[in-house]
Amino acid sequence: MTQKNNNGFALALAPETSADAMKVADWLSKTEMIPERYKGRPHDIVVAAAMGARLGLDTFRALAGIAVIKGTPTIYGDTMLAVCQQHPEYHGMEVEFSNEGTDEERCEVTILRGDSRYTARFSIKDAKTAGLWGKAGPWTQYPRRMLEMRARSYALRGAFADALAGFQSREEVEDSDELPTEHRSRRRGNQQEPSVTLDDLKEADATVRDETGQTDLVDQLEEEPPFGDEE
Repeated sequence: MTQKNNNGFALALAPETSADAMKVADWLSKTEMIPERYKGRPHDIVVAAAMGARLGLDTFRALAGIAVIKGTPTIYGDTMLAVCQQHPEYHGMEVEFSNEGTDEERCEVTILRGDSRYTARFSIKDAKTAGLWGKAGPWTQYPRRMLEMRARSYALRGAFADALAGFQSREEVEDSDELPTEHRSRRRGNQQEPSVTLDDLKEADATVRDETGQTDLVDQLEEEPPFGDEE
C-alpha cells in the first residue's frame, strides 16, 4: 500500500489492490471497534466499504451504517438521511405530525430537492395495516419515531433514488415479512451460505470504479490468495 497523505489512517484505509483491501479488512474484522455483524467477516467488510464508497461514505461510516437484513444490503435510517444531505441538491427536510393522540395520527415528511418537493406520509392506520403497530421493539417503545422514520424513508427514496442507488432503510426491510425469493438467505442443508459471494464483491467494486475511477480492489481475487506473503 502506498501512503498518499497524512490524514489519520489514510494509508490503511486506501488500498490499491485486492490483496491490500483484504489485508485491511482482515485487520478490521479482528478488532473490537467494528459492529458485531462484521467481526470475522473480511469479505463482507470489503463489500460494505465498496458499497459505502458508492454512497459517499468512508469505510467506518459504511460499517456503522450498512447492514444485511434478510439477505438484503440496507442502510440505517439516519445513514440514509446523511447520504442525501451530502447531495448538492438537498435543500432541507420538513416534518409534521397531525391528528396527534388519535388513531388518525400520521407523520408527513417533505424533502426539498432543488426546486422540487417530495412528500410522504405514514399513519397509525398504515402501521396497523402492515401489522407493525404494537409490535414488540421500537414500534412499541418509540412509536412516533417509527412513524417519522417510515415516512422519511419513503420521501428520501422518492427524492434521491439516484444518490441511494436502490438501498432501502434497514428498519423498513427488517419490518417486512416477505421478500422476493432472490433476496432470501441461501441455505445448504443446515448451513447458511456466506451473505457475500465473489460475484457480489466484483459487482460492487465495478460500480465504485465506474463512479469514482478508483483502482480495482477485487479483480485479482480469483488468481491470488487474499492474505499472501508480503513483498
